[in-house]
Amino acid sequence: MKMEPSQDKENQVRGLLYQLEVGRKQLDQLVKQEQMIEGALMEINSTVDALNTLKNQKPGDAIMVQVGAGSFMKAKLEDTENVLVGIGAGMSVEKKIPDAVQALQERRTSLTESLKSLRKTMGELTLRIADLNAQAEKMMGPLA
Repeated sequence: MKMEPSQDKENQVRGLLYQLEVGRKQLDQLVKQEQMIEGALMEINSTVDALNTLKNQKPGDAIMVQVGAGSFMKAKLEDTENVLVGIGAGMSVEKKIPDAVQALQERRTSLTESLKSLRKTMGELTLRIADLNAQAEKMMGPLA
C-alpha cells in the first residue's frame, strides 16, 4: 500500500519535530552542565583568593569564616601553612597552602577545558536545531 504524498510529508515533519524535541532536551542538559561548571570555577577562584590571603596571616590571627547563606563566624587561625582540600567522595587531604593552590589551579584548568568543549558541543547542537527547525518550517508551509 502506497502512502499519499501529504501523509508521507506529515510523517517526515513528525520525524523532524521529534528530532527537534530531542535536540532541545539535549541542549537543556548541556546548559545545566555549563552552569554547574561555571559555579565550580567561581568557587575555585574564591578559594584560591582566600588561600592567597592566608599567606599574610599568623597563627592566632582572628578571621571571619563563612558558614553559608551570607553568615559568618569569628575564628582564630591555628595553622597558616596547611589546609584540608576535598578530593571527592567526601574525602579531604591536608596540603601545604601552595600545593593546595596549585591543585586548585590544575582543577580550574581541567574545568575550563571541559567548559570549552561543552560550549563547542552546544554551538554545534544549536546549529543542528536551527537547521531542523528550518527544514520543518519549509515542509509545513505547503501543508497549510
